[in-house]
Amino acid sequence: MAAQDIATDYFAITTEYTYSGGTARHITGYRTTNALSVSLHQVSKLSDVLTAALEAGVTSVDDVSFSTSRLRELRDQARAMAVKAALEKAQGMASAADLTLAGVQSIADNSHWYYYGWGWSSRMGAAANLANMTQNVAQVDLIIGAR
Repeated sequence: MAAQDIATDYFAITTEYTYSGGTARHITGYRTTNALSVSLHQVSKLSDVLTAALEAGVTSVDDVSFSTSRLRELRDQARAMAVKAALEKAQGMASAADLTLAGVQSIADNSHWYYYGWGWSSRMGAAANLANMTQNVAQVDLIIGAR
């Protein structure tokens, strides 16, 4: 695995305390959390990578997510398919009403996205953060005039 495919995504140091007498607290140590972001280019190696990480002392695997390096291409393809499906549906509806399509009056792409992950400060930069976004691109609303 290449070094550029592994990066710290989140790092924190917190104080550990013990409490006595109700309110008195004493520092007993410190806890570090180091969450890594790993880009794996061969999905078939996932089991081997997880096994090696756990054997190396990783104490938890909190999130495994999958994304593609062809995201833009696939989103464009999904939009084209959604428009085609909407036009076919409109044609069928117009035909059922004994009308003909007069043309598309407007198209609205109702995509939305949300981010999930530790934060936007990943050392891997914008490309890694984009991999943690999910977007719905298959809903297209067409307003079609008929006569």
